Amino acid sequence: MKVLYICFVLLSVLLCPVNAQEANLQEVHETQAQNETVEARVTSSPDVSTVFHFPQFPDRRFVAGEIIEVLLGFTNTGDSTFNVTYIEGGIASPDFSYWIQNFTEEEYFIPVGPGERVTFSYLLRPDAMLEPRTYGLLATVFYVDETGANFTTYFYNDTVTLLEPVGSVDPQTFFTYSGILGLLGLAAVIAYKFQTSKAKKQTKQRIETGTRTQEIDEDWLQGTSADARTAASQKKKSSGKKST
Repeated sequence: MKVLYICFVLLSVLLCPVNAQEANLQEVHETQAQNETVEARVTSSPDVSTVFHFPQFPDRRFVAGEIIEVLLGFTNTGDSTFNVTYIEGGIASPDFSYWIQNFTEEEYFIPVGPGERVTFSYLLRPDAMLEPRTYGLLATVFYVDETGANFTTYFYNDTVTLLEPVGSVDPQTFFTYSGILGLLGLAAVIAYKFQTSKAKKQTKQRIETGTRTQEIDEDWLQGTSADARTAASQKKKSSGKKST
């Protein structure tokens, strides 16, 4: 009895990895099937052709922060009617490796019959804070046929150039000029204080020199013509004092 129990346990242990592998394989197949379904749903219809045009910016050089209109020419070359449901777009890196900004989805629900061509207008507005340089722009139209099958066509999938808004100041340039002006102001203050301090010192020196008195030793002038003039001047002063 114990031998049978041990054999049963060993068999269960051996079968567990097999069941786990089967479950993983089943999950992988389900994921692949879902991906194939998604790819089938977003495939462009061979009976649809599209053209685009930027009326205000035919050179594809957009001003950041301004509204940009793109016109989509949707042509139905098939035998069944397509219903254009909505258009959306977004800005990405130049190589489309990551997204930067998504634009608002615009709904239409306009039927396009066989042989018909309808023009759709879609508005987008790049963020005014985006750095002026080259970006990737993707614009997509979504539509369904009479059977309910979904289709997607990328009618614009290329790079565009964003320009700096007219009259705007680049933050980096603003801070650079602000720093330069600050340094110039600081230098002016230091120069003013230096000149003021220097002027005060010169004024003080002139006042001290003007009030200083010196006693002249005239002994060395005795016996000279200067000594005679000095004696005559002293006699005049003394005679003047007596007359008064």
